[in-house]
Amino acid sequence: MGRVVEGTGGQRSGVGAGERETTNAMLRSVIDGIADLVYAKDAEGRYLLVNLAAADASGLRPDQILGHTDADLLPGPAAASLRAADRRVIASGLPHRSREEPVTPDGPRVYQALKAPTRDAAGRVAGVVGVSRDVTEEEQAQAARRRLLGRVHDIQEEERGRVAVGLHDGPLQGLATLGFKLARAKELLADGQTRPAMAVLGACEADVAGEVAALRRTMHDLRPLVLDQQGLAAALEDQAEAVRARAGLAACRLTMRLEGGRLDPAVEIALYRVAQQALANVADHAGATEVEVRLEQAPAGDVVLAVADDGCGFDPASVAGGGGGFQFGLTVMAERVEALGGRLTVRARDEGGTVVEARIPGPTATPAAPEGRPA
Repeated sequence: MGRVVEGTGGQRSGVGAGERETTNAMLRSVIDGIADLVYAKDAEGRYLLVNLAAADASGLRPDQILGHTDADLLPGPAAASLRAADRRVIASGLPHRSREEPVTPDGPRVYQALKAPTRDAAGRVAGVVGVSRDVTEEEQAQAARRRLLGRVHDIQEEERGRVAVGLHDGPLQGLATLGFKLARAKELLADGQTRPAMAVLGACEADVAGEVAALRRTMHDLRPLVLDQQGLAAALEDQAEAVRARAGLAACRLTMRLEGGRLDPAVEIALYRVAQQALANVADHAGATEVEVRLEQAPAGDVVLAVADDGCGFDPASVAGGGGGFQFGLTVMAERVEALGGRLTVRARDEGGTVVEARIPGPTATPAAPEGRPA
């Protein structure tokens, strides 16, 4: 650290050199123990004092800084910005907060600086003392949070759009058709044509049953009740069976190996959505005949969900940066898993096909799930 500069008013009465040295040593220890950057400059911008944190941030020793100005130590634009902030403090005689973005040996950093004037024995401004706090990681975390919130909003809007399209193309069209049929039945009854009217009403009854089933599927997609009521095992079994029937798969096997019982609700819904999207990808893109869904707890406690198919595999380039809806689905899956501190991986199988694996830190268990259920 730099020397602690004493006043110029001479030795104080009753205070010996030994006591002053002890006081200076204590001040040096206190200032060097501060994690923030602490420094003092004279009116010309020459450094009179720096603590160890300030020296470390610059990549220099304290003795390489003391007596030098920012113009001696930093690139021109950065030095000019710091000098301008110092001059504002000296000119106003008041404390001043500023944002500083110097380039350090570790790369660009962001600091929040508080600077105040120092004064001589006559009360005149003699320089500047400052404390700068590194807020780089804090600002990066805030930026990441803003990006995440933006993605959450995007996902919500995508989900709402999908629901709106599904309702428009499904139940809404069906109900409109049902209305026409009921009007026709009314006309037939008014004409006394009871038998044809009853035939139309029978068709209406079948249409109503179909629309009820469609609405139940929509509700299931939005939030499967079986997940809340019976847990992840039952929900995955239902999903596996639905995909097996939809895609005409020869088999969609489900294997469960969990210690204890139910997982944390946030983990269950995240893993369910990953499995739902992965199985939808299989049905839409893979051309597979068999799929295995595996949920287990690793020895370290992590919960692992894997969806493996024997289909056509995938192009790594599409995962890296193309792929349209397929890529969007993978992005959504990854963000769900990463939000819980986990990781999503997608890889090709040696024997053909694809494996989507989600790994979430555990343990997170709450009363017992079955070990394995073929769907």
